[in-house]
Parts: sequence; C-alpha cells; structure tokens
Amino acid sequence: MNPDLNHPSYLLLASASPRRSELLERMGLRFEKRPADVTECESVANGPEEMVLKNARLKADALACEYSHALTLGSDTTVAFEDVALGKPSDYQAARRMLQQLSGRDHIVYTAVALRWPEGNYCHDFVESSRVRFKALDETTIDRYFKVVNPLDKAGAYGI
Repeated sequence: MNPDLNHPSYLLLASASPRRSELLERMGLRFEKRPADVTECESVANGPEEMVLKNARLKADALACEYSHALTLGSDTTVAFEDVALGKPSDYQAARRMLQQLSGRDHIVYTAVALRWPEGNYCHDFVESSRVRFKALDETTIDRYFKVVNPLDKAGAYGI
C-alpha cells in the first residue's frame, strides 16, 4: 500500500493569522503558511455562522486545487452582538466603540474551519461558537488594552 495515498504530504494553513499559526504550533503540528488571496464575504444575510463558514471554504478551496497533495486548512472568525457581525475595526475609534458596545454584555464568537485534501477525497467543514461575557470596561481599561494589543486585526477588536 502506498503511504502517500493514506496521508496528505503536509498541512497548509490558508491564513496569515498569527493566532492560527500559534495554535497549530502549540499543538505540535508542522505546517506551511500560505495566505489565500480571496475576497471575504462580509454579508450576514444568512447569519454570522454561514458567513464564517463561507469564508473558511473560500480560503481552503483557493489553495486545495493547486496543492492537492496537502491538507489545506481555511478558517474564519467573527464576533456577533445582537445578530450583527463585528468584523475587524477600521481604526482605533471603531475599536473603542466595539469594546464599549460589548462592555458588560454577552456576545457570540463564531469560528469556522474548512479542511480539504483533494487527493484523499477529503472535505470537512464545521463551525464552533462560544458565548462570551465581558466585564464592564471603563475608558482606562480600554486604553491599557490598546497599549498591549493591536485591536485592528481582530474581529470585535479583541482576542482571547
């Protein structure tokens, strides 16, 4: 039996996200990072869960054809507050508004994962969600947070 037909050659991360890379590294996985050049869907017409799933699929599919021997991982995350997706803020004022909006309230974080291995005829997608409650955030706390974390590259202006 040819071992190449039983396992993908390597893992390909279709993302430039430092957090996704860190998670894979913490798991002890070896992988290559190849950000997918796709235009992400920002419409939540079918809900934030469907939006992140569509984006994860776009990323994985964009690379899977070219790297059919690899297991390609695409992923996307959004923060949803009162059924409104809070993407990455455009500037620090927008980030502050997002954190003020979330202050002392519950919201849901959706993360989708799409895995593709064309040579192994493998395709698997899933979405996980977590309910998150923020403590009340005052302006001083938000200012201190901005000094240690860049909120501009994170959905909802924060990372856990």
